[in-house]
Amino acid sequence: MTNKIAEAFRIFSQHWGLFACLVLTLWLPANLVINILDYQVFAEDDYISALRLGILLDGTIGALPLAAILMSLLRFERGESVTYTTAMYDGFSRFIRVIVVNICVGIMIVGLGFISFLIFISFFDSGESHNSTQSYLLLLSFGVGTILAVGLIYLLLRFALVNVAVVTENLGPIMGMKKSYAATKGILFSLVLISVVSYPLIFLVGFVLYLPLFLVEFIETILLPSWSEILYSSLVDSTTDVLMVLPTIIFFLYYRDQMWLKQSPNLEEPMEPNSGEEWEIT
Repeated sequence: MTNKIAEAFRIFSQHWGLFACLVLTLWLPANLVINILDYQVFAEDDYISALRLGILLDGTIGALPLAAILMSLLRFERGESVTYTTAMYDGFSRFIRVIVVNICVGIMIVGLGFISFLIFISFFDSGESHNSTQSYLLLLSFGVGTILAVGLIYLLLRFALVNVAVVTENLGPIMGMKKSYAATKGILFSLVLISVVSYPLIFLVGFVLYLPLFLVEFIETILLPSWSEILYSSLVDSTTDVLMVLPTIIFFLYYRDQMWLKQSPNLEEPMEPNSGEEWEIT
């Protein structure tokens, strides 16, 4: 795992300018819109609306820079040079697949989560007085809800590489989920550890960068005009979006090793996609 992290930092440091441009092309204006609405339109304590908007944009326009970055990583793996234009062109050719597969996985995950939630609610809202039969049924419902909740987390981990699969191999959602399920075999703990460490660290960086705004609000002095706060918040959000490329690179490297190098351990040259279905040695 440490080798993957070191390699990811090396790739990021070598091509950070390209990755930053790909991310900021869409996310800088998107973050400006989110923060304008958050500061000027949404209620002061309405954090949910801004969060919903961010999730919506991440699932739609966010698919374009993600696809462009993954295709850039694939080209780097082949030893090719990548320009901004090439990366965006590749991204436009694949980002619809990312949206579709995320919708499919989202429906599955949300459906399972909703069923688990209903079962847990029925258990905790059942009341205090009940006979032995009802007790067994409630205990059974709690057990089923727990199993579904564990299954939900398990599926999230098994589909963690689905975006890498559908983009780099030009797959549909079903085949992409199958590939991700196969690629995550034996590396679930590593994926959990990377997610638990990397995402909180990136959020911590964002929190530290946000501290000036928190301090201004805390001492109740107006050191920054409203629009300066909006611009500063958008720049901080965009910075964390660029840093999010690092986990994407790590997931790409895991998929590469699991699905490509294991199939051809003596591979000297990268594999090429074969009609969007499988990989063959060139």
